[in-house]
Amino acid sequence: MATSIKKFLKVILAISAIGLLLSAIFVIQTIVNAPLNIFDEVVSSSSSKPGNDTKIFLERGAGTDLKMLENYHLFSESENSFDQWKSRESQNFSEIGNNKIIINKKIELSLPLRNECTLVYCFQKRIKFENIPAIFWKGLIGIEDERFLLHKGIDFKSLLRAFIHDIRVMRLEQGGSTLT
Repeated sequence: MATSIKKFLKVILAISAIGLLLSAIFVIQTIVNAPLNIFDEVVSSSSSKPGNDTKIFLERGAGTDLKMLENYHLFSESENSFDQWKSRESQNFSEIGNNKIIINKKIELSLPLRNECTLVYCFQKRIKFENIPAIFWKGLIGIEDERFLLHKGIDFKSLLRAFIHDIRVMRLEQGGSTLT
């Protein structure tokens, strides 16, 4: 009796292993054959061919979160800041609290940017210097080079301090902390 149960369990285990193997093969084949460049084609064709009607809309009656729209806006082709977009489109939606909005009139959104970075987990977007939020560059200067606005690109005081420290500890431990 016990041997027949063991044989039965071995058969079930073998069938399960074959099922898992077939499932893995199916998933891998699906991933390999997936058209991953479909969005690149939509974005490039809509931005390179004049008159193409590929557009993205927020439909009337839809609800969404302003924070999600702001995140989308960061990676869109829009030249304006999100605050400029929000003030321009404010008559087309109603705020209902907690950053939630209801769309009153169809709103066209800018198309998403095409990623030019070929590295994994990388997204590059060039923006004008005046569109960089002040909190970003003030934080960067405060962390990396608090005297950045006082020197002409090379902070000799910071370099000398780092050099003296490195000589004291007999290894390269500090840098000059200059952004340039």
